[in-house]
Amino acid sequence: MIALWLRRVLAAFAVVALAQYFGPHPLAGALGVIGLFLALNTGIVAASFAVSWRHAGMPAGPSSGLFTDVVTFLREWLAYLIVFVVIQPFERQWMRDDSLTRVSPESVPLLLIHGYMCNRGAWWWLGSRLRANGFAVTTTNLEPPFASIDRLADELHIRIETLCATLGSHQLALVAHSMGGLVARAYLRKYGSARVAKLLTLATPHQGTRVASYGFGTCAREMEPDSAWIKSLRSSKPGVPMLCLWSSADNFIAPQVNGRIESVPDKMVPALGHLTELFSSRVLNILLSELAHGRDHQR
Repeated sequence: MIALWLRRVLAAFAVVALAQYFGPHPLAGALGVIGLFLALNTGIVAASFAVSWRHAGMPAGPSSGLFTDVVTFLREWLAYLIVFVVIQPFERQWMRDDSLTRVSPESVPLLLIHGYMCNRGAWWWLGSRLRANGFAVTTTNLEPPFASIDRLADELHIRIETLCATLGSHQLALVAHSMGGLVARAYLRKYGSARVAKLLTLATPHQGTRVASYGFGTCAREMEPDSAWIKSLRSSKPGVPMLCLWSSADNFIAPQVNGRIESVPDKMVPALGHLTELFSSRVLNILLSELAHGRDHQR
């Protein structure tokens, strides 16, 4: 569904750009449409940084020098374009068929869970690197996009049960980005931890985020820091080994420290935007370390 929406937006801009061919200044007109498209996307990224910086928590504020802030912004802007303009609209073309057959008894497959307004294409880079390091990796598309987090947790439950039956595996390890981490926690609260060996979350607003106030749908309202849903989740223990990865420069979590959970291990990766974490070798190395530790322990 997200892929279809994004393709329609791209098609609309493409039609308007091509229509400039019949105007008095074809090249200038087409470049103007392309410039408008880039300006709108840049504005979304800039607005997210403005809100997150305004509500930045202390002592983990996002600023570590003008140069670092500019580089962080540019990297996040590029990651945003890659995710929302290049990969996610054409998710089926970019993402391999990640359906898995049966796995060895000692193996714990990884299920990657995307975040708000995303699809499984968001995992294109990290998923391929995890596979290259020997992990059995699969993904899921959470739909409908604007549903409540608990409803998305029901969809996750169906996916997990189907995978366990197909793979002959008793458990999966969950790696979740952004709202996907909340969906995973909602799943654990409702269905228990029997199917989950470990949960690793990246850039997840565990305590809510002020940026959610500008989002659409029930799930966005639930991600607001003062929502009844977030308050109810605070009393819910994960029940599985868990690690929270968060960044002091996250532009979609405000304040950034809301990416942590009290009494749950966490690691902070500085100078990474919300989507940049999906393309970070530092994040990859942390995931590999955590997942390899669990695999070695099972052996």
